[in-house]
Amino acid sequence: MEVDEELWSDDECTSRAKALLAKLKQPTETLTVRSVVIDYGSSPLLAGDNVHVMLLNEGVDADYRVATAEYNVDAKTQTLEIALELGREAPQLADYVFAIRSKLDHVSRYKTARRG
Repeated sequence: MEVDEELWSDDECTSRAKALLAKLKQPTETLTVRSVVIDYGSSPLLAGDNVHVMLLNEGVDADYRVATAEYNVDAKTQTLEIALELGREAPQLADYVFAIRSKLDHVSRYKTARRG
């Protein structure tokens, strides 16, 4: 059972129920990836990030959302192991809003810098 206190009308509840049902109808696809060769540079992978996974031998070539990211350092061997739990799901409205906002922030900074 799902409760959302921010829905005020029957139409809002119906729309939310339809969207939730459509999301849950699609089977989930998850992967657990462990690696000591992923180089994340200065921006580590975090939960909620999207990553592209290509495993040709397994027939996997798709985008996945990071559910969890666990970093382990082995001091003896000086290696960093990354364990990622990934889930494949359709993009959500928040993903589009975030992308648009990021683009607008970039354009805004660029325009402000050029004026000065």
